[in-house]
Amino acid sequence: MKTTSYFRNCVLRRRPYIRPEWCLEAVTSPSFIQTQPDGRIRHWIFGAELERYLRVVTLADRETISQRVSRSRFQTTQTMKFEYYSDTDTLYISLRDEPGTDAREVAPDIVLDVSDSGDVVGIEIERASTRTDLSEVKLSHLPVRELV
Repeated sequence: MKTTSYFRNCVLRRRPYIRPEWCLEAVTSPSFIQTQPDGRIRHWIFGAELERYLRVVTLADRETISQRVSRSRFQTTQTMKFEYYSDTDTLYISLRDEPGTDAREVAPDIVLDVSDSGDVVGIEIERASTRTDLSEVKLSHLPVRELV
């Protein structure tokens, strides 16, 4: 694992809970990658032991771990997932890759899964086939960023 001297001498000393193997895993098998304006690359991975996302920043070479490693909530765009279960006629829309800690029924047969911080992490729609045409999903006017 290649690192900058700042990472070795400052970051790891100030954050002793960060394990180098986590950083290596984030760089080699990230859940999400984002390029910063300065060319550095953010690699995100969910750390089960941390119970949150770990962000590892590399230089533009995508190998050298650079100046920032932080234990952080995932603050960038995640993949939205649509899952339909025909046996219960339920559509589940996953907005974040984290579990809900509370469920709130906002309308008949529509339940929001909410995290500890109050963020909506999923939407459950019961009797989905009677509420919408599930044969096609059309994407329109999404703020898509270039992902590397």
